[in-house]
Amino acid sequence: MITGGTYPVRELVQSYLDRADFVVAADSGVETALSYGISPDLVTGDFDSLSDESILERFDAGSVRRYERAKDETDTEIALRLAGEAGADHVVLVGGGGGRVDHLLGIASIFERERHPDLWITDASAVRALGDETVEHGAIGETITKWPRNTQFFSSPEWIAIAGVPIQTVGQEIVTGEQYLAYLRQLVEVFELDVRTYEPVAAIEGRAGDFLVRTCDLAGEAHEYRARTIVLATGDMNRPRRLEVPGEDLPTVTHYWSDPHRWFQRRLLIVGGRNSAVEAALRCWRAGVKVTLAYRGALLDEKRLISRLHLEIDLLVRNGRIGFYPLAEPVEFRPGTAVLRGVSGADASAEAARAAHGGRARVIEPGSTVEIPADFVYLATGFEMDQSLYEAIGITSEGPELRPTHDVATMESNVAGVYVVGTAIGGNQRGYKVFITTSHEHCLRAARAILAAVGGDSSRVVDSWVGNHPDRDYPLSSRDVE
Repeated sequence: MITGGTYPVRELVQSYLDRADFVVAADSGVETALSYGISPDLVTGDFDSLSDESILERFDAGSVRRYERAKDETDTEIALRLAGEAGADHVVLVGGGGGRVDHLLGIASIFERERHPDLWITDASAVRALGDETVEHGAIGETITKWPRNTQFFSSPEWIAIAGVPIQTVGQEIVTGEQYLAYLRQLVEVFELDVRTYEPVAAIEGRAGDFLVRTCDLAGEAHEYRARTIVLATGDMNRPRRLEVPGEDLPTVTHYWSDPHRWFQRRLLIVGGRNSAVEAALRCWRAGVKVTLAYRGALLDEKRLISRLHLEIDLLVRNGRIGFYPLAEPVEFRPGTAVLRGVSGADASAEAARAAHGGRARVIEPGSTVEIPADFVYLATGFEMDQSLYEAIGITSEGPELRPTHDVATMESNVAGVYVVGTAIGGNQRGYKVFITTSHEHCLRAARAILAAVGGDSSRVVDSWVGNHPDRDYPLSSRDVE
């Protein structure tokens, strides 16, 4: 998406131009596109900034969308909306630097919305990745900073300890996100780690033994780093898994939540039926929220839930304190209401849904819809991995979950010299098998492989580098994880 204002030299955006499936130009952005040698698929705006409107004659009528100057959206906002309507799932915004302050602020405000560009590249060599999903761990433990307040881990402390340092708490309890962030800060300071926070990677070039990594900091200043090898530990929860139904972008509908208090004495619909959805339902109900759950599954399955959560949610549904619609999916969100549709399941599933939770579940006939009250909606539909950096450097993916291709023994990807560790190897996980607990070994494998590749002594890598304190560390089988 190319907009007006000052713009970067072509070399800085060439890799994005080469991979673009669709190019939208907003107003004078069409002149920028043509200067790059690119003919946009769509041009839009009121064209009040064009130096010569005859440029538009180069495009057929179907490729030009003209709007009046008096409108509720900026030309850039219109271009972003049209890109979404065209099916874009990854948007790079080029241009928009300098010029009028109101236009600059207008572009910046786009990044406060749930749907926004993934990258913003302005003039000179400044690459601004302002969206939540594209700022690669902006802070230490970036993903955890987005958790609701006082959320506990599902894993025990000994399973999420790293670097051989145990997590000590006053009551030896399951730790919260806030406690874990404090633990991570401590590790950074004690081990004097040089972590460049808020400096997203814009591009990786070169080959094994001679990589060039380009980044951009908060001040818009570009940096370059040379590396013999690269380890990608980007995680797999970079952006929400959207439903793409009408009303999903309403201000009352969210994929994130911070505290039950904001919904006190209001009607809340939670979409989902796994641990995060159930935990949110329990916490919100206890805070005085009127909670309803909608889930595609036939029941809140004890095999898929932590036992404590299942016991509590089953009790509350049985007693009519929390409403539950099984075998249901949302098809539209409206101010104050949500429309649910019954989904087809096996006969056994439908029968199980009617009998589950003391018969208090509200089953919608397949294909039928009901409109229920919902002041707010929390979509606990999971998250997806942003693979744009992986794709840009040639890392392929495998299977329906798009897991980055890698050698399990060494963690090296199909691109020589680039290693992938942590939950990133799981891709867009549906049933979580890869998380902190199962990722410790990745670091050891990669470290040994890297040392061997550069002629070092891989025996220097010892198991105590990862996981908990050796006295409180123990192996986990796949059954333990289940």
